[in-house]
Amino acid sequence: MSLRLRKFEKSNFAQLKNWFKSEEDVLLWAGESMPYPFESIDLRMLMKDHRGPRPVREIWAVCDALETVIGHVQITYNERTQQAVLGRIGLDPAVRGQKLALPMVKMAVDKAFERADINRVELRVYDHNAAASHVYEKAGFVLEGTRRKSTPIRGTYWNTNIMSILREEYAAFDKRT
Repeated sequence: MSLRLRKFEKSNFAQLKNWFKSEEDVLLWAGESMPYPFESIDLRMLMKDHRGPRPVREIWAVCDALETVIGHVQITYNERTQQAVLGRIGLDPAVRGQKLALPMVKMAVDKAFERADINRVELRVYDHNAAASHVYEKAGFVLEGTRRKSTPIRGTYWNTNIMSILREEYAAFDKRT
């Protein structure tokens, strides 16, 4: 299936919100900074940074060949540290299991490394999210460490793994795949 990135639009809010049915779902997708339930205003606040020729944050809809939105990904840039952070990576539940996550993640990493000054792309994933961790490893990300008991949820804690890929690793990895 052919995929492409396009700017996430306000018209996509309702669809995205319907992908996440519980606090756990939102936490897995967006981390602890996104409230549950989240509202359009929460997404509009993020979108305001996706302006200008070099935005601080880019919010992308992932579309299939029919222009149906099947995924979402966010890239946040830090010019000072020459890093990008992938976040809020999510697939429409209707297309999960169709092997679309890996090409989606690779497109996001490609987009981040389009900026010549970016030397490193990182992401965070909860350690019990084995499916996502597997996709990130297949995309060339390396586990750097774990933030233990980093996120409280319903009387327990989740650990957060930090993964990254450096520009030279991605260039070498991209040639192998």
